[in-house]
Formats: sequence, structure tokens, C-alpha cells
Amino acid sequence: MQITPNLYLIAIQAIPFLFTAVALNFIIFRPMLAYLDERREAMTRGRREAEELDAQVRERMARYESRLAEARREIAALRKQRRSEALAEAEALVAAARERAEARVEEAVAEIARAEAEARAELRAGAERLALQVAGQVLGRPLSPPSRPTAS
Repeated sequence: MQITPNLYLIAIQAIPFLFTAVALNFIIFRPMLAYLDERREAMTRGRREAEELDAQVRERMARYESRLAEARREIAALRKQRRSEALAEAEALVAAARERAEARVEEAVAEIARAEAEARAELRAGAERLALQVAGQVLGRPLSPPSRPTAS
């Protein structure tokens, strides 16, 4: 048995191996590495574009939010103005109704005062007639009503 390697046999076996390694390098490894590099660059480009789009979206959202906040402030101011106008109108209507009610109350008080004066006058006249009748019955003769002084 021989312990030393046979160089001729090693060279003959190394040639197909080296030829296969070089062929694989040109046929498979270089195109595959080029493809992987292109893919990595495309992914990097896609990430950059996505980040740019994200920044644009954030900027637009910030503008949208600021315009929305401004619109909300305007709506709140308009709502406050409309509410104060409505309250003023309601107060005016209540004041007008109160004035009408007070006028009606004053008219009713005046009417009651007139009715009271008429009722007092009728009661006085009735009391005088009744007093004359009672006095006439007590005295046994008819009495005439006293003459009233005329107002000039």
C-alpha cells in the first residue's frame, strides 16, 4: 500500500472539478449574484419611495388636520354667534310678550276698578232706596229721596 498521493491522478480529477467550478461561476453564480444585487437595490429603492410617500402622506395629513381644526373653530364660532342671536331674539320675544301681558293686566285692573266703582254706586243707590223704604215703613209714610247737590 502506497501512502504517498498520486499527483497524476489528483491532476486528472482536479481538471473536471476546476472546469465545473469555473463554468458554474459563469453560468449560475454571477447571474444569480447580479440578480440578488438588483433585487436588493430594488428593495432599497422601494423602501426609500415608501418612506418618501409616507412623509408626503404625513405632511398632507398634517395640513388636513390643521384645516379641519380651523373649520371646527369656525363652526364653533358660528354656532356661538347663532346661539347668541337666537337667545337675543328669544329675549326680545319674551319682552314683547311680557309687555303685552302687562298691558292686558293693566286693562283688566282698570276694568275691574270701573266695575267696582259701578258696583259701589249701584250698592249705594240700592242701600239708599232700601233705607228710604225701611224708614217709610217705620214712619208709616212714603219718603222722597234727598236732593243731591249738582257738580259744576
